[in-house]
This record gives sequence, structure tokens and C-alpha cells, in this order.
Amino acid sequence: MDHLLSLIARAASALPDDVRPRTVVFGSAPMALAGLPRVPGDLDLFMSREDYLRLREAGWEEELGAPVPRLRLDSEIEVISAFPGVDFDEALAAASRPPAAQGMAVASLEHVVAYKRALSRPKDLADLEMLERWCR
Repeated sequence: MDHLLSLIARAASALPDDVRPRTVVFGSAPMALAGLPRVPGDLDLFMSREDYLRLREAGWEEELGAPVPRLRLDSEIEVISAFPGVDFDEALAAASRPPAAQGMAVASLEHVVAYKRALSRPKDLADLEMLERWCR
């Protein structure tokens, strides 16, 4: 958890002040922040296409070879403006704002489930099983 909190702190300090509140911590990090035994290896941030383009124009490195284009703050933090199965505005509206997120929003587990179902990679299927056990 310490590593995740360090990633969140690095991301929060790198984001412009007005973009931080419109950024959603996504991927597996919301699972760890909810107390599930999940240790994410990186930090995925979800933001609007407008904010994504703003960061790209500010010089954040864009990785185009991935299934979805993403910006990289560094090797462990990436920004994505489209997650399969999830609408950004809905994710932002349903997100929580725990102090650990340092001004960013944290995706609801329901949106994490929708994303992981849409991808259905082996690691996502394992996460779905964990989420189902946790939510019982």
C-alpha cells in the first residue's frame, strides 16, 4: 500500500491544480484503496479527452502502441481518456474522494467491475472473482 500511496502522491504533484479534481484513480488501485488484497503495479488515471489533450500539449509523453493511447508521467503512472465499458463522466460522478487520493477522485468498484468485465484478460477475471467474494 505504501507504494500505491507514493504513486498517488507523485501523480497528484505532477497534475495541474485544476485537473487534479477531475482525475479518477482507476484500474486496480481502487481495489487496494477499498481494502482488498490487491497490490497494483502501476497507477492508472482516467480523465476527460480535453484534459488528456492538455497534458499531451504540455509535453507528457504519449504511448501510441497500446490498445488505447495513453500518456506516461513515468514507467508507473499512466493517463488514459477511454476505458472500455466505462463512461468518464459517469465514473467521475460516482467516484469517492478519500484523503489518500490527494485531491483526485477514486473510481467506484462498480466501474472497476465494468472495466474488468469489458477486458476479460486473465488478471481481470481473477480480480472479478476477488471482487465478487469481497462484495458478498
